[in-house]
Amino acid sequence: MISKAHRRPAFRPARWKLKRVLILAAILPAFLSPSFPASAQDPSLAPGDSTCSRPPLGCSKAEAARYLVDRGLAPPIVPFDLPEDPYTLGSDVLHDQLEFVLNPAAHQFSGSNVTTIRGVGPNDLPAYRFRLYKSLTITRAEAGGLPVSPRRLDDWTIEIDLVPPLTPGEEREIRIEIAGTPVRKDLGGFAWEQRVSGHFAWTLSEPWNAGTWWPVKEDNRDKRTVYVSITVPQGNVAYSNGVLAGTDDLGSGGIRYRWTSKYPVAPYLVFLAAGPYQTFSATYDNSGKPFPLEFAIYPETDSEAERTRCLNVAKVMDLYRTLFGPYPFEDEKYGIYTFGFPGGMEHQTMTGMNACGGPSAHELAHQWWGDLVTCATWNDIWLNEGFATYSDAIWRTASNGGGAAELDLYMNQSRPQNPNGTVYVGDTTSVDRIFDYGLSYQKGAWVLHMLRYVIGDAAFFRTLASWRDAFGGASATTDDFRIIAETASGTRLVEFFDRWVYGNGIPAYKWSSRNVEAGGRHWLELRVEQTQNSSWGVFPMPIEIDAISAGGRERLRVSNDARTEWLVTEVAAAPSQLVFDPDERILAKSSTEIAHTTGPPKIVDSRPYPGQRVAASSVSTLEVTFLDDVRIEPASFSLQGDRSGVVAVSVSWETQNRSAIFTPAVPLEATSGR
Repeated sequence: MISKAHRRPAFRPARWKLKRVLILAAILPAFLSPSFPASAQDPSLAPGDSTCSRPPLGCSKAEAARYLVDRGLAPPIVPFDLPEDPYTLGSDVLHDQLEFVLNPAAHQFSGSNVTTIRGVGPNDLPAYRFRLYKSLTITRAEAGGLPVSPRRLDDWTIEIDLVPPLTPGEEREIRIEIAGTPVRKDLGGFAWEQRVSGHFAWTLSEPWNAGTWWPVKEDNRDKRTVYVSITVPQGNVAYSNGVLAGTDDLGSGGIRYRWTSKYPVAPYLVFLAAGPYQTFSATYDNSGKPFPLEFAIYPETDSEAERTRCLNVAKVMDLYRTLFGPYPFEDEKYGIYTFGFPGGMEHQTMTGMNACGGPSAHELAHQWWGDLVTCATWNDIWLNEGFATYSDAIWRTASNGGGAAELDLYMNQSRPQNPNGTVYVGDTTSVDRIFDYGLSYQKGAWVLHMLRYVIGDAAFFRTLASWRDAFGGASATTDDFRIIAETASGTRLVEFFDRWVYGNGIPAYKWSSRNVEAGGRHWLELRVEQTQNSSWGVFPMPIEIDAISAGGRERLRVSNDARTEWLVTEVAAAPSQLVFDPDERILAKSSTEIAHTTGPPKIVDSRPYPGQRVAASSVSTLEVTFLDDVRIEPASFSLQGDRSGVVAVSVSWETQNRSAIFTPAVPLEATSGR
C-alpha cells in the first residue's frame, strides 16, 4: 500500500515552539567515505558495453530489447500483466525438474518439466494454471501420475484439472512434455543464433518469457529449486543454473549436461545456453571457501585480452563481498557466458553478456540484488535495477581509487535525462516502462544514493545487510525495503519514499540568506523555496550548506520540508559565501540563489533550553532570544504548568541580546510525578 500521509520525517531536526515562533538546530554532516579493499583498486575493467548508447552505466534491458526489435531480430514487444487469481495464488511451486533435447544447428527442440507443487489454501485447489506459449505443443500431461487433458485458455495460459483437488499442505507432481518451436519475445525468449563459429541456443526470460520455452508458473513471488538437463550434439556444451551434477556421453545421441541448484530461484532467472563455446575456469578463493568461476565465450572472440576481462569479475567480487556480504551462491558457482543480446542478463549463478567486461559489475551486483532478493512484482523493478546500477557506480568509483566525493561526482555525471516519472512502475504491461533506463535504473540508483545521504553510511549498509538477511532467497516489495531501512536506521522514511519512489518529479530550489548576530553569537538565516511543479508536492530533505568565511569552510545541515521555509542555524563566523548542496547529493533540477527576504520572527535560544530538566525553585525567570528585534505583545505568550495551569508572567525586553525575559508572578512548582 502506498502511504499518502505526510508526517514529519525523523531526519528533521528538533523544533522548539512557543506559539508561532520556532528555532531550527543545525545537524552535523554524517556522510562517511566507505572503505574499499585494496584489491578493488584496478581500473582495467572495461568501462561499458560498446553497443550501449548511454555510457558509462550501459544499456537498460528495454534499450537492448528495442535494439533487437528495430533490427528485425525479435518480434514487437507484447504486453502482459500477471493475473491475480486463485489458481495462481493457491499453489506453491517447490521444484522444477526440466529436461531438454535440442540441436542448435537444426533448430530441433523438445522437453519436459516435472513441477512439484504444494497447496497453500485456505481452500482446496481444483485446477492448476501455468504459462506455455502457443508455439509449443503439449505431447503428454500428468497430475499425480494420472493422465490429464490440458486446456489452452489463451496464447499463453494452460489449465489442467487436479483430481482430486489439491488440499492445503498436500504436495503433487505435474508432468508436462512439450515439442515444437520456441520463439523470441520481448527481451529474448528463446533464441537460435548462427555465428561464424557455429550454431548456438540461449534463453532470456525476463520479464515474463519463461513460457516461451518451458511450462512454468511465472511469478516472482514463487521461487523454487531447479534441476536442468540439456542434451546437445557432440561438440557442444550446455550451461544452466547451479552446479554441474554430471555429464552423460550418449554417443551418437549427443552429450547430456545435468545442472542442479539448491538455492530458490525466480522463474525468469532460470536459463539455458548451448553451443560450441570455448570454455575456461578459475577458482575464487572466497576467504578459504573456494568456488568456481566458469566462462563460456564465442570461439571467435577468444583471446588473452578477452579472458582477462572475464577474469576481472573476481576484483568486483572482492568489493561486493566486503560491502554486501558473502557471494549468495557460494556453494555453486559464478559464471559468464556470451550470447547475442546487446547487454547483460543476470541469470542466477551465471550471467549472459554480449562480451566479457561490459556491464559485468552491474550484472554481478544482481546476484545479491535481484537474484538473492528479488522484486516481488515488476512494479518494484528498481529494487533490482536501481540497486545494481548504484552498485556499479560504487565499483567504478572504487576501482579508480575514489571515495565518497568521487562517487558524488560520478552520480552527477549519471543523472537521468528525464527524471519526472515515478521510480515505482505503475504500468507493468509495458516492458519499455518496466526497464526505463532513466527511471528504473538511474533514478532508482539516485534513490539509494540519497537514502544513504539521509540516514548515513553506517545505517545504509546496515539496511542492506538487514535486507539480505530478511528476504534472501525470497521476493520483496518497495514497502518491505522501506520498513527494513526505517528499522535499521531508526528514521521515519514514509515521506522520503512517497516523494522519491512513488511520486513524480524532482525538486527545484531557490534560496537566499543573511548573516545575523544575536545573543552574542553568529546565525545564518536561510530562505529555501521549492519551485517544482505544484502537483509533485514537497520533497522533505536535509540540505547541506558550505559556509565559507575568513576562518575556513564550515559544513552545515538543515532540514527542509515546506514549499517556502526560513531556516536558522548557528555558524562559527559570519560567512562571506555559501554553497548550496555542495556535493550535489540531492537529485534536483536546479538551485538558484536569489535576493533575500526576511521571514517571520524566530527564536534562536532559550534559558532553560527546551527539554532541560531543572529544579523549579532555581527558575525565577525564563529567557527567550530572538534572531531580530521584535515587538513584544504579552498576550502572544503564555506559561502553563501541568499542576498549576496558566501562570501569570510579566514580560520585559533586553535590547542588547534581543531577549524576552519572562518573570512568573508566583514561584514555579515541580512537574507532577517528578
